[in-house]
Amino acid sequence: MTMISKDILTLSCLICISACVLSVVKAADPVLSPETISDSNGNSADRNSDITWSDIPTFATYLAGSVVYNDNGLGPMYDFAKSFINGGVFPYDLPWGKINHLLLQTIHVNMMRNYILYLRQFGGYGACIIIGFLFIFLFPIIGFCFCCCRCCGNCGGKMEQNKSDAGAHIKRRIFACILFVLIAFTLAGNVSVFVTNDQISYALDNIDDAVTRNLDDLSSYVNNTIDQIRYVANDNFNFTLDVVFRDLDNIAYILGIPLRQSLSNSGGINNAINSGYALENRVSSISNTLLAVNTTLDDVKTKGNILKSNLSDLKADIDTTCVSPCSINTAGVVIGFDNNDFPDISDPVSKISDVQAQNLTAVVVDAQKEFDDIPWRVHNESLTAVTDLKDMISNFSGKLDDLVDQMVTAQDSLSGSTLNDFKTQVRDYVDIAEQYDKYRHYGGVALGCTVLLVVVLQFFGLAFGVLGHRDVSPVNRGCMGTTGGNMLMASVGFVFIFSWLLMLLTTLTFIIGAPLEKFLCKTLTSPDMSDLDELVDERIFKIMYPDRDSGTLLGVAIFGNDTVDLKFTQMLQDCQAGKAAYVAFKLDNLFDISNFINYTNTMNISGEIDKIQNNIDLSDIEVLTPDLTSQLNNLKDSVNVNFTQFRDQLNKNATDQDLVDLANQLDTAASAASGITKTNLEALRDRTLAINNTEYANVMTAMTQLGTDLDSLETAVNGTTGDVDDVIVNFNTTQEYLRNNASSTIADEVRTYSDRIFSIIDSYIADVLYALNNELGTCEPIWTLYNSLVVITFCNYTIDTLNGFWFGLGWCIFFFVPSIIFAVKLAKHYRRMKQSDYNQNASFSSKNKVGHRDPAPPPYESNW
Repeated sequence: MTMISKDILTLSCLICISACVLSVVKAADPVLSPETISDSNGNSADRNSDITWSDIPTFATYLAGSVVYNDNGLGPMYDFAKSFINGGVFPYDLPWGKINHLLLQTIHVNMMRNYILYLRQFGGYGACIIIGFLFIFLFPIIGFCFCCCRCCGNCGGKMEQNKSDAGAHIKRRIFACILFVLIAFTLAGNVSVFVTNDQISYALDNIDDAVTRNLDDLSSYVNNTIDQIRYVANDNFNFTLDVVFRDLDNIAYILGIPLRQSLSNSGGINNAINSGYALENRVSSISNTLLAVNTTLDDVKTKGNILKSNLSDLKADIDTTCVSPCSINTAGVVIGFDNNDFPDISDPVSKISDVQAQNLTAVVVDAQKEFDDIPWRVHNESLTAVTDLKDMISNFSGKLDDLVDQMVTAQDSLSGSTLNDFKTQVRDYVDIAEQYDKYRHYGGVALGCTVLLVVVLQFFGLAFGVLGHRDVSPVNRGCMGTTGGNMLMASVGFVFIFSWLLMLLTTLTFIIGAPLEKFLCKTLTSPDMSDLDELVDERIFKIMYPDRDSGTLLGVAIFGNDTVDLKFTQMLQDCQAGKAAYVAFKLDNLFDISNFINYTNTMNISGEIDKIQNNIDLSDIEVLTPDLTSQLNNLKDSVNVNFTQFRDQLNKNATDQDLVDLANQLDTAASAASGITKTNLEALRDRTLAINNTEYANVMTAMTQLGTDLDSLETAVNGTTGDVDDVIVNFNTTQEYLRNNASSTIADEVRTYSDRIFSIIDSYIADVLYALNNELGTCEPIWTLYNSLVVITFCNYTIDTLNGFWFGLGWCIFFFVPSIIFAVKLAKHYRRMKQSDYNQNASFSSKNKVGHRDPAPPPYESNW
């Protein structure tokens, strides 16, 4: 084996070893780490940075809850009182124009001009007050006159009853039924007086707790809102930073690998690399077959030289031995080909050796490695820009801190001394009120007992009268009936004595309670709150801000801006619906979140990402190096073998004369000769056959093998030139793409990467906006505060109870008046008369209604 062949084998082994080593040391592709991110609050982000936000937690528990009003069964009476006020006392809608004149202190002028309208509006209210005061003054006078009239024997004061009147049983029974009904209605009013009296004390006992709980809830609401804002501004923002920083730290995976894939698809790098590897396989095949051809050619030449030498010696010996008459032509006893006529393949062998020496596989592997390392190159070349981008996004938290600080300042001013001072004041006032409320309660009980005394006297008077009545002469009536009649007259006396006082209290409480119900509580408790805006944003607004022509009370009070249309009713309805404070209070007029939403105006994220794009320069990546070009050209030259010349040589005979035929000629000549000549000719015959069987056969075998190897070589090199040209074209295409078009691919992939970063921040912004509009500081406690303190505590427990109190007293007084008449009438039928026009001898039953016999009446005396 020649030295060249040994070198080729050595290089082939080295190439295989190098390829294995390079495949082992190839840098691994980056991986996304961590694939998913989550925090303790339940937020999570998947490998695509799609964030799932958890619900915002509630950091405080509200104490007041849903307040339930207990009217203790007086709801129908309260409704009756409201119907009386709204239908009879104030039948028309709220007179906002007149209220406006009152606030502007021009009521007297307007009243003089439009007194008819005022009479229509307030006529019922004035009439009730006038009736009340007339009753207060006239009823005692009427009672006094009635008593005097009775004492003078008039007005039914005479203790006598005519026969027709005493026998009017139907009339007596009707009067009894009517009086019983009046007693029942009066008792109902009396019960309401007792209940409303207790209800006032109950409301006072609970107002301190209600105010304290609701103000504590207000403080908790503010604190909870601040905590929720901190949660969104700190916890959720920090989670957003974690996701953004994860993607920035994994830029090699998120940007580098897609960039490499895009370059591979667009630049044809895979085709180039694959064609390079395929060509390397062909180089190995060509090298092996060329080595075989070279080896076989050397063998042919060696064996041909041996055959040539032996034939030359044989020819000389035949010419010497075979003389006349032996005539054997030895001109053809020569080798049939010339070794020098075989093509020289040393140059192709040398070039293929050079190609393998330069290690085409290693060059292709280097090109692939440089391309495969694009993700890490992206990572390394973007480190500075990534660091700057992290700092920029981290600094954005300062803007959130400023927003939180503004709200904390507002919270401190509200939940600090303001609420505590207000709770202290309420508690002090309630303590004072509770000290005096017991006296009010005692007075209420006394009033109720006064009414109850009348009711009891009337009830038992009626009962005794009915049960004690018997069909006897009026002068013979029993003690039970007489007692009943006396009790009825006593009730009449108490009515005249105390009714003026009851009416005085009724009138005074009516004067206060009726307008409060009509003008205030009806407005405050209306389900649609239709008049509340008129009250708050027109009347109260004019009082508090007389120098402003337009605006809403809350808009000016909270924002100092009369263009902010924050209506009180809309705010309450939004809070009742559980809307967020930002929406309910229109806080967009107080807190500017435009910089937060339009974060691109304050954070030049695009600029920093552009730096990443500018730092990634792939134009210097060389996949078609000069060495690779040289090797590929050498490979083309290495396959330039003159197969035609080889075939021409191989088609020649190894000898010009057939050695077997020559041996036959020598044998014939030996047969004709004798002696030493014969012996020599026979030896030459044998020698010729030996050359034919050995040296000639060896040459023919070698030439046959050379033909086979040439066929293999021709197969191996067939199309090699085209393949090499294709490899050069593929690598050149990739190289030109990297130099001229890679920047646009980089820009596209960087844009995709930028969109991913922006989508993370946009997801956070969207979550914040959703929280602001739907979750942050849902203001049910504001509605609960209003509903608890204003609607339930003030209107239901206080005003309704106050109106129920005077309505109950008025109810009793109303039924007292007819009860006086029927009590006086019935007393005449139940009491024992002094004289009667009955026939004294008439037969009467001595049994009363309960089956007892009354004793005989005592004789009439003048002083009875």
